[in-house]
Formats: sequence, C-alpha cells, structure tokens
Amino acid sequence: ECLRIERLSQKLMQLLVLKQDGELELTRASVSALLESVRASAAELLKQRGLTLEIQNELDTLLMEPDLLANLLINLIDNAGKASPPGSTIAIIARENTIAVVDHGCGMPKDELDKITQPFYRIDRSRARKAVGIGLGLALAEDIARLHLARLEFESEPGAGTTVKVVF
Repeated sequence: ECLRIERLSQKLMQLLVLKQDGELELTRASVSALLESVRASAAELLKQRGLTLEIQNELDTLLMEPDLLANLLINLIDNAGKASPPGSTIAIIARENTIAVVDHGCGMPKDELDKITQPFYRIDRSRARKAVGIGLGLALAEDIARLHLARLEFESEPGAGTTVKVVF
C-alpha cells in the first residue's frame, strides 16, 4: 500500500509540473536511442511478466524531450504488459509521424476508449487493483504527448488487443 501511495504521489507531482509549465523545450533526438533506452528500462518488468518486446523503427529523429517521451512509452508498455498473457509479444512500431505500442492482450470495449485518459479512471477496477493500477498513467501520457505537440490514438478490440499511437 505504501508503494502504491508513493507511485500515486509521484504521478500527481508529474502531472502538476507539466500542467503548470505548459511548454517544453524540445530538441531533435535519435528515435533509435530513445527506443533502446525504453527497451533497457522495461526489460526487468517484461521479464517478470514473461513478455518480449519487439521494436520496428523507421524513424531517424524527432523533436522531443527524451526522458519524458521515454516515460510515456514505458507507461504504455506497462499497460500493455498488464493486459497481456505471459509469453506474449509487445511491439513498438515507429514509422512516418507515429510511434505505436501494440499488444495482443485482453483489449477494451470501444465505448470506454474516450474515457481512459481521465485521471483515476479504470475500466475494470478489480483487474486494475490486481495489476496495481492507480488510473493516472494514461492521463500523464496524454499530457506528455500534448507537450510534444502530439496526440494519443487508441484502437482496441476485446479479446484481440490494443494499439496506442503517439501521433506527432
């Protein structure tokens, strides 16, 4: 419970800082370096869940704040991992003006997709509690995307998985 409260506090602080600053200094940085950093950061989490990460990158550089964009992608991978059975593969696909995180997990009903970025919103509270979710990750991800002049797009089908796109 203490760890859950600590995570909640950290995410709330991140949201507050991002909302107060409003603007972010973006620099042109390597997408390959970003994705390898994300792979390294997510490695233990994926290993514990018996998942693999596949990266397909066709992008050279993007305007970004690498730490925040990595945080966004790690959050999406964490969510994908919570929804995916052991032995599954999660993919990051970077091409054109988009970085997508794709899973083949439990998916979400279409009528829920417009609500999932609301702070503290969880589709299945019993599943989220088992997965130690607090309902702030996608709200934070949406703010980070907005600060990168991007948007999040969700495609999901119950039983077939979810694709979350960061469209720049």
